[in-house]
Amino acid sequence: MKNLFVTCIAVLLISISFAQEKNLGFEVTSGNSMMDYGYWKEATFYPGSFLLTYYDNSLQTIPEEFKGKEVVFYFEIGLADNIIHRHVYTSNCPEYKYWKVNLIPDPWDNVSIVFRHDWNGNFVRVLHSLPQGTHLLKVSTFLEKDGQRIQTGYGEITYDNTGEHSVDLLKMADLIDQNSTFDPEKEMGEWIEKYVGRDAWRKANEADMAQSDKEDAEREAKNYYKVTAKNNCNDSFTLTVNDQQTYVINGKGTVSLSIPRGKTGTIKRNGVSVATVSEKDEGSAVSICN
Repeated sequence: MKNLFVTCIAVLLISISFAQEKNLGFEVTSGNSMMDYGYWKEATFYPGSFLLTYYDNSLQTIPEEFKGKEVVFYFEIGLADNIIHRHVYTSNCPEYKYWKVNLIPDPWDNVSIVFRHDWNGNFVRVLHSLPQGTHLLKVSTFLEKDGQRIQTGYGEITYDNTGEHSVDLLKMADLIDQNSTFDPEKEMGEWIEKYVGRDAWRKANEADMAQSDKEDAEREAKNYYKVTAKNNCNDSFTLTVNDQQTYVINGKGTVSLSIPRGKTGTIKRNGVSVATVSEKDEGSAVSICN
């Protein structure tokens, strides 16, 4: 019995030693639906999904000589014990803690060309080659400069292609590659100059935006009351209100929560209820971590 106990403890310690700290989160967009799964949580995406990965804490301290300098970014994606894809590009090393990377960019996104340095369709081509089923993918991220390589992130996400779908992944991959050098600002500027005139367009656009902002604010105030969630802890959390709206609060700080008028709001921190508010609490602050 003693030997069995020692063996069990040894197995447990070995399992713990091989456990990889997770600091990556994922944002999955399918159609018009955004699902932010937050930090340290496993997420699922499907054929045709667009996928961002993000984190605000590096697994290792980024050397000072990396910061703001051009470095090589590596994203290694593993399935079981095999690396099935490497997402590699060169860009300036972030000088701040929180940053995002496109693993599957939305090829119709109008983001500026300066933010398309990480665009390519190769990961989508790898997904096309996987058999039907659910696949747990392990994502490891690295930075490399002048032969020095450090691991910055690790996370896990499930790819589910069990059902039939009509998405042509190879065409999607080609479109991502094609649009990786598309410059929406340049295209829009040329169109405005040709058909409208820049000054007339600017004035009309500013007026439309001001009217839209006013209508949005009036509609928001009519339908929702706001409560400020205050975080007094250093950790970052995912908050939900009534298991619907999702907010991320990073470290010590605040975030404004919107709750439908006439309803109470149950606030959960990483899935655990921490407060309940009602319309009489409008404009007040509630602590979600002391």
